[in-house]
Amino acid sequence: MDQIKIGKFIAKCRKDNKITQSELAEKLGVTDRAISNWENGKNFPDVSFFKPLCNELNITINDLLSGEKVEKNSYQEKLEENVFSVISNVNTKITRIRRTIIVLVSIIVIVVLTLILVGNHKVILNYDENRMYVEERDNQLFFTTKDLCTVYSGNINQYSIMDDNDYEIIFLNSKCSYNEIVKKSIYNGNSYRYYPITINDKEIKKIKIYYIDSNINNIKNISKKQLDEYINKSVLLYEK
Repeated sequence: MDQIKIGKFIAKCRKDNKITQSELAEKLGVTDRAISNWENGKNFPDVSFFKPLCNELNITINDLLSGEKVEKNSYQEKLEENVFSVISNVNTKITRIRRTIIVLVSIIVIVVLTLILVGNHKVILNYDENRMYVEERDNQLFFTTKDLCTVYSGNINQYSIMDDNDYEIIFLNSKCSYNEIVKKSIYNGNSYRYYPITINDKEIKKIKIYYIDSNINNIKNISKKQLDEYINKSVLLYEK
């Protein structure tokens, strides 16, 4: 179907019947802009408007789809062409709709997966002196957190190393996922969680426990100088 040709035909028939765009719009229950868009070929009337539009313009649906008055001797041929054209146009629109749906579904899936992956990604919490400390409970050392996301499912990481002065140096930190951080932001009330600290040698009397904001795995197999650097940028939580 030639949308431009059909639009001009609608305009000609309207004028031939001495009907204004406003009058035609009122009779069909549409806006003046809709009629204008039909006539300039920007849009095409919905199928539901075919019959009432043709009635107002004194034409047949075959005339409308042909964009001209169809002669009787070619009526059947034009009808078949128009039916085929309408079916092709509908199939094209269906294909476009399907593609749009596929694209939208793909975008939604990507967004959901991204939120899941990012939401579950864990980050190391910065030290908070008001909510992180080490305490002794029943002859056991515990790393205690107050009102942190670790009250849900946070991870505590620990690594121990001996220094030259026979101190067992224990580094620890707490990880929290973005999902848990969101939960923490809407959580109300005081909540505590206690994490037992593992002592490698129970006979050792000299212990220092540090909270470090960086990856504990980086401490493994480091030199004495590097160990001092990590200690300097860590927070001493406990010493005995």
